[in-house]
Amino acid sequence: MKKRLLKLAGPAAGLAVLIIALVFLFRELKSYHINEIISRLKVFPAGKITAGFSLTILSYFIMTFYDRLALVYIKRKLPGLKVTFTSLVAYIFSNNIGLSVLSSGAVRFRFYGMLGLSSLEIVKIIAFNAFTFWIGIITASGIMFISEPVSLPSILKFPFESVKPVGFIMISIVAAYLVAAFLYKKSITFKDIEIESPGKCIAIGQVLISTADWMAAGTVFYILLPPGNGISYPFVISIFMLAQTAGLISHVPGGIGVFETVVLMMLSGVVPAADIFTSLLFYRIVYYIIPFVAGILLFIAGEMWIRRPAAGGAVISFGRWLPRVFPSLMAILIFINGVLLLVSAALPNIESRMHRLGMILPINVIEASHFLSALAGTALLFLADRIQKRVDAAYYITLILLVSGAAFMFLGGLNYEEALFLLLSIAAFIPSRKSFKRKTPLLSIGYSQVWGFAVLMVLALFTWTGLFAYKHIEYTHSLWLKFELLNDASRFMRAGIGIASSGILLAVYILTRPVREGIMPPSAEELENAKRITMASENPDGNMVLLGDKYILFSRDSDAFIMYGVQGSSRIVLGDPVGAVDGSTELIWNFCEQCGEDGANPVFFDVSTRFLPVYIELGMSILKIGEKARVKLCEFSIDGYDNRGLRHAYNRTKKEGYEFEIIPADSLSSVIDEIHEVSDSWLSLKKTREKSFSIGFFNKSYLSNFPCAVVKQEGKIVAFSNLMFTSLKKEFTIDLMRHDAKTPNGIMDFMFTNIMLWGKNEGYEYFNLGVAPLSGIKKSPAAPLWNRVASLVFGHGEMFYNFKGLAAYKRKFHPEWEPVHIVYSKPLSLPGILADIAKVSSGGIRGIISK
Repeated sequence: MKKRLLKLAGPAAGLAVLIIALVFLFRELKSYHINEIISRLKVFPAGKITAGFSLTILSYFIMTFYDRLALVYIKRKLPGLKVTFTSLVAYIFSNNIGLSVLSSGAVRFRFYGMLGLSSLEIVKIIAFNAFTFWIGIITASGIMFISEPVSLPSILKFPFESVKPVGFIMISIVAAYLVAAFLYKKSITFKDIEIESPGKCIAIGQVLISTADWMAAGTVFYILLPPGNGISYPFVISIFMLAQTAGLISHVPGGIGVFETVVLMMLSGVVPAADIFTSLLFYRIVYYIIPFVAGILLFIAGEMWIRRPAAGGAVISFGRWLPRVFPSLMAILIFINGVLLLVSAALPNIESRMHRLGMILPINVIEASHFLSALAGTALLFLADRIQKRVDAAYYITLILLVSGAAFMFLGGLNYEEALFLLLSIAAFIPSRKSFKRKTPLLSIGYSQVWGFAVLMVLALFTWTGLFAYKHIEYTHSLWLKFELLNDASRFMRAGIGIASSGILLAVYILTRPVREGIMPPSAEELENAKRITMASENPDGNMVLLGDKYILFSRDSDAFIMYGVQGSSRIVLGDPVGAVDGSTELIWNFCEQCGEDGANPVFFDVSTRFLPVYIELGMSILKIGEKARVKLCEFSIDGYDNRGLRHAYNRTKKEGYEFEIIPADSLSSVIDEIHEVSDSWLSLKKTREKSFSIGFFNKSYLSNFPCAVVKQEGKIVAFSNLMFTSLKKEFTIDLMRHDAKTPNGIMDFMFTNIMLWGKNEGYEYFNLGVAPLSGIKKSPAAPLWNRVASLVFGHGEMFYNFKGLAAYKRKFHPEWEPVHIVYSKPLSLPGILADIAKVSSGGIRGIISK
């Protein structure tokens, strides 16, 4: 509960600040009519817009040097053009969406990951850039506050009259950082992460680049101010830095409302508030909206370039590839459409258009269209979250709302511009049908706090826009029931009530819906259901669920499941989902969403490449941890020169009187005690104890589900292994493989050879020899840190585990190697995640230490 309240605190504070800012903004503009602002927008000098846009390009170009400097800091070299591209798109997204760790961070993980950087290196770049960003605003603000100490409004009740003292504090912080960079050369360790001192050259570069960035952004704002205002450049930049700082502290995306309020408060005594507000609107368009559109197009181009081998004729298939690759982009597009519908519903219509419309349509059609357009906009805000999560029903409902919204825009006020935008959005959205395969009910998934507060912020802006647009109209109760052609105020009021009512109904439903039960150990019925799904699949590893030591999550249609363990804050899924592909994809999403609701950390351990695209869409990090050895049975033989060693061991063991036999599952009870003795002898020989989770342990109930391969000498069982398979006969594998302490070397070769020959005769395609940990991980000077550490442990880690020997043993059966991975959501938590996996598999710390 405490964690959830802390998560709510940030967005709630941002919403509160936005509302306060909107109140102040309303007060500053109370003497101006909205038509005055519109008329000023129409006559704004085109030359100023061109100059401002040119400086905007320069500002964003300067931002790309943040990443270049960060790469120097982490001692990595990447192609300059690709770094510039990634950095540019990342900063465009973070400036507009906010939540830079999520927005720009996701872009960097996507593109830098493709260029070979590890998750830890990308995290370091993100942290370095964030620090550089703040160093820049502190430096630029400090310089301007000292050189042009603007007075602070008395309403803010600060203990000082001007920003000059703040400027000295800021410059002191920068000076202290530079001194530390010059003198302190040691590294700092934080949560097992080593943070190196940047050194004097990098520190100076941080200050210069970020200060230049902020000054360029401030100059854009200065150029867009009304001409002939008589305000000095330093004075404007000082106010700009103060407003930007307030916007950043507020955590409102892009500082919307907060930035405008501070600027109006500081400049309204010098320049008419309507003129300032006009300049602010153009500043938003030039510095935020136009770059955002360009950023989306660049992101699309980057994704298509990455997928060009598979896209085959990218220009022709643009409409098909766009929505499949960018669910988050589609979600943003739908959210923007919702905002557009709401803003249009809040603003007055153009009189000349309304007169023409009134000659064609009855007033009740116009009124209904306006009201329904507002409800459609609100619904799109909420559906955007479901679009991002690829819910099947959301696709169809969104299409209906986009089409109807375009119609409502036209019928409610001949607003063809908005209708055209919605129709263009439909054209981009229609081809995405194949991406929406989740059959989850719309309201069965919770909304994130961030998304919920984003919706509330938009509704707050809708309310403010309407109140500002109609503030000159005196309120009377009769307004609610006035249905007139030019009475937009009444239409806004009725739309507001409709939005509020639908929002309250949705909130009541969400708050009163049945609470999801906590995780429970699987029942006998659930284990039987999991066994049924496994037998109908191609994945014999799904039989590990029958150990009963893992939790199970089933798909909605019970055609797939995942099994997972809980250790600390980690919920660790073992292997790929088992069952239907569509159900499996839905399961991965559901599992991550449940972890998010419960404050747990989702981890997928020992997974193949099959569902990697789903994990990438979820923004998770992927790390190769080894390779799985699969023997193609139709090609397996002990004949030939290459198999002479295996053939020799097989023949020698056979001559010594050892025999191989498959004992069916229904006959296992007659020899279970004898097998148990062999198991105890093996544990004693290896000086170990039973493990769990990722490998089986001796359990009579568990073993009774499988046939058992045994090796006998003079009728006595000396080695055994249980066989796991499915009814499709695509692949089979083993779990426990144990032998008596007195058996000679080569006994396991004899058993494996016989098992594979048996499987070949039974018609199985592959025999899964299991994973060789850390095998196949490439090592090079440019490789990520994990690769270098894994290669070192693989080659020289015999004191911990015979990684190299295990891979060599599997190699003599001439298998095909397939990579296996660990997938996780928090890059900085990797050491703890690996420890949690070791604990859940070994029964705690004691199990790790004692093998």
